[in-house]
Amino acid sequence: MRSQRILICFLFCAFMHCQLQAQKPSYGYLLGNNDKCTFWWAEGAYKVMLNDSPFRGHKNISLQMASNETEPFQLIVKAKQPIYDLRISLTDVKDKNGNKIVGFSTEILNVEYVSVTVPTDSLAKTGLYPDPAPRYNGPVKVDAGINHPFWINIKTDKEVKAGDYVCDVKIEMKGWSTVVPVHIKVWNFTLPETPNMRSSFGINTDFIRRYHHLDSNEEIRNETDKYYRFMAEHRIAPTSPMDLYPMRVNVTGLKWTSGIYERQKPHDGHYCLKIDDNSVTDNVETETVDFISVNDKQTYDFSFYARTLGSPHEVTAYLETYDAGKQFLPFSCSLETFDTDSLWKVHEISKFHFPDNVKFIKVRLCPAFRDESGNTKGTACFDDVTLTSEAGKTNLIPCGDFEVDPDKIDVNVDFSEFDKGGQLYLDSLKFNAFNLSIMGMGSGTYYSHNDGIFYGFIQDTPEYEKLMSKYLRQIQDHLEQKGWLGKEYIYWFDEPGEKDYPFVRKGMMSIHKAAPKLTRFITENEPGPAIMDVTEMSCVIWNRIKPEIVTDLSKKGREFWSYICCGPKAPWINEFIEHDAVNMRMWLWMSYQYKLKGILIWNANYWNSTTASPDGYLQNPWENPMSYVVGYGFAKGKIQAWGNGDGRYIYPPKQDPNNDHRKNLEEPVTSIRLEILREGMEDYDYFKILEKLIGEAPASKKALATKASRLLYFDKNFFINGETYSKDPQILLDRRAHIAMMIEKLSNN
Repeated sequence: MRSQRILICFLFCAFMHCQLQAQKPSYGYLLGNNDKCTFWWAEGAYKVMLNDSPFRGHKNISLQMASNETEPFQLIVKAKQPIYDLRISLTDVKDKNGNKIVGFSTEILNVEYVSVTVPTDSLAKTGLYPDPAPRYNGPVKVDAGINHPFWINIKTDKEVKAGDYVCDVKIEMKGWSTVVPVHIKVWNFTLPETPNMRSSFGINTDFIRRYHHLDSNEEIRNETDKYYRFMAEHRIAPTSPMDLYPMRVNVTGLKWTSGIYERQKPHDGHYCLKIDDNSVTDNVETETVDFISVNDKQTYDFSFYARTLGSPHEVTAYLETYDAGKQFLPFSCSLETFDTDSLWKVHEISKFHFPDNVKFIKVRLCPAFRDESGNTKGTACFDDVTLTSEAGKTNLIPCGDFEVDPDKIDVNVDFSEFDKGGQLYLDSLKFNAFNLSIMGMGSGTYYSHNDGIFYGFIQDTPEYEKLMSKYLRQIQDHLEQKGWLGKEYIYWFDEPGEKDYPFVRKGMMSIHKAAPKLTRFITENEPGPAIMDVTEMSCVIWNRIKPEIVTDLSKKGREFWSYICCGPKAPWINEFIEHDAVNMRMWLWMSYQYKLKGILIWNANYWNSTTASPDGYLQNPWENPMSYVVGYGFAKGKIQAWGNGDGRYIYPPKQDPNNDHRKNLEEPVTSIRLEILREGMEDYDYFKILEKLIGEAPASKKALATKASRLLYFDKNFFINGETYSKDPQILLDRRAHIAMMIEKLSNN
């Protein structure tokens, strides 16, 4: 009997999978047909392909929306002969008495198509797909026989009252024009200024610099700020907006500028200083912090101990000279190189004078041969660096033996710039989450990782823990004071594998020990209980979400997000250009049912792979929608596809990035996928508003609240799981309307 039930269940799921996958929802409403063109409209929930036609008969354009909401529709023109001057415009919004209403704004976007020549997966097809949607800026040419969609957004501010309104869309061309009314119903509730769904969308500022052809840091900051404002309008948050306004960390008590205080095999005492030069473009070195007073009339002896890590090679000592005003004297400096091997060896410069006018010096130590290009590499340890004069045997070099006391090292965080960013992005633009970039943490992915180092002290040492505690506690207390605590998340390791769990655990415990109120965050491609206990927030790849685990751990105060990237691919909900429009919206609906609180996209403007592209070349995302792999050990020139549109929800202004180098200060260009995602973010707000009203319903409305709760459960007609779901946006639109009506009923006294 049990086996029969299992078989029946299996057959039912298989049947539903086929049914939901096979649905080809009809959409679109005819507005008119004449000898010039056919024109029709569709809700902003579809991707209009070039040869689609309206299937749902005649219907006026009608929108339903809350206050503080953006609601789209699409106007599609199909020309019978080429049109060279098609113009679209909207009139003011008016009430039923013809009065102009303040609080509405409109936006017209010109939908464009990208050519998919390499499908993302086995269920994708080649062809032209709508995705970039630049602002409409005047007459456009329309080719005959194919659709030309315009994406039109109507926006209400929070002061717009409930009621029925209307505006007109004007369609004009040479020899013909028409006016189409747009009916707008505004519900009697308002969406929150801060979205309920949290988010993290990466923004690469270097791509902004290169594709906009910017020169100065000020230009980069100003242009990136436009991207962030654009994201706020779409109810999503950039991953690291505060990186434009970083904290300044001042550490006093250390006498050398860089290097690692190494406990392994010092020459004498507890520490030596390790300098690691892996760069082929720079001479990596350390330098004394203080100016050291010298006398050009005296004789000096300089010495230090050194040993190499790895094969024998030269190390360099450089005595940098300054005058009485501490101005650099470049041609009075002294530099010597010394052959060094793996055993401690003393190197000396004996009985020498400094040139006339030299009153101060600094000492630089380089673990390799110091050359013009910096291409020599090497690792060396230094110890017992001394400078003595004939007048006395006291070592003039502060902390030349590298013996440090962490209790005498002060860490002070300057929040003045950071607070400017917080006031702008957290208080004004209402971003509800941000990656808190902190110094000293390690980093890595499942591919490789690096140990954390804080001002020379390596992770998992007592000195490191003391200094990180001083540092992180200040950050925690400041965020709490400003009212920003809880919006932060510390995202320092990406997609650890099981082999990385001990390293990740160690780092997470360091954070919690130093500042227990800060939020630890992790993305999980291989989620497992062995790591889930050391974070407050887990972000799991979409196809590995286990709703029962989320439900259980959410009760214990854990917060769960999900992410999609180059995976999963179809039939799963995914981000790819050539797949169903409903994906971006359904992601949010399923997230609500699964009790997820956030969504993450690793990058929103990933326009070029430095691994796949030749040096100096910029891929044009308007012409090639494929995102290619970067890094992860791939050789330069390796072409490996991630997927069409992966990490690419925003487009740069349209121009040839390789041949047109004019500075471009325009705003970013949206995508159809991002516009639909915003609708999903607003849907999620509807759900949370109704959920709150149900929880607060008085006794007189308990029966209505029980009925309302059924609207927040999405059964098999919506989805079975993340790979078996309806492709028809109409069922989402219908349910959304019912939820809005129920919000009104529960809100009315």
